[in-house]
Amino acid sequence: MRRVSSLAAFMQDVEDRKRSIGVTDEMILLARNNGERRTPEKREMLSIMRQRALDCGLEPIAANF
Repeated sequence: MRRVSSLAAFMQDVEDRKRSIGVTDEMILLARNNGERRTPEKREMLSIMRQRALDCGLEPIAANF
């Protein structure tokens, strides 16, 4: 298992590796699931999860409904 000396150093390493292989933030955003093929059951589950987070005063996860 890899040991991380600090979160900042780890994040910098990740960014450096992404740049070295040509991965951009735009590429990552384009690869995200846009939810167009999502089943009604999955949409309901995400809706329940969102409401539970809001009820607890938390920021819900980003999800396309």
